[in-house]
Amino acid sequence: AVFDVQGGATYTTAAGDWVELVATAVDAFDVTILPANGGVVATGGRVPITITALQATTSGTAFNFTSIPTGVRRVTVVGRGISLSGTDDFLVQIGTGGTPTSSGYVSTSNAYDQSGASGGVSSTAAFIISSANASGVSSFVMTIELVDTANNIWVSSHTGKKLTTTVVSGGGDVALAGALDNVTLTRSGTDTFDAGSITVTYQ
Repeated sequence: AVFDVQGGATYTTAAGDWVELVATAVDAFDVTILPANGGVVATGGRVPITITALQATTSGTAFNFTSIPTGVRRVTVVGRGISLSGTDDFLVQIGTGGTPTSSGYVSTSNAYDQSGASGGVSSTAAFIISSANASGVSSFVMTIELVDTANNIWVSSHTGKKLTTTVVSGGGDVALAGALDNVTLTRSGTDTFDAGSITVTYQ
């Protein structure tokens, strides 16, 4: 079926799609579309948020979130209680065509403890999050947003904590070769993950 969506756009339903029509007047409706394939359709000023399944980061070297649909403009990576076996830092890579992009980033992350000491790291291989401590765990939120649709340029920012007294923050940007369709959490060296969990949301 084909029907008018807010603003005069059209959307063709596929098998399994759900459509919610809420009357705002006798002859006006807000339309919310929930595509069966997990895609994103903005209507009535709202964009659905998709939450991926939680992945345990208790072992392994990388965690991949694939099949992110075309049209996504914001991705949020949330990690809780994550730890590495050594002093590597966390890397978040986004990619296109099913492959993580591992170059072209301009990224930094800084740590500040309660005594006033600070330190920072940078990376061109990923959006980096400072960790560098095998005895503590980290929790963080990283938001990655599309700022240039013509050139697939994405900008990230993150805040979080490592150990019990240190705040971490930073950001970066990267241009992808095509539309974003995957996100990966990995590390800057050869460490393995040994605690925590991670999830990704997108809209």
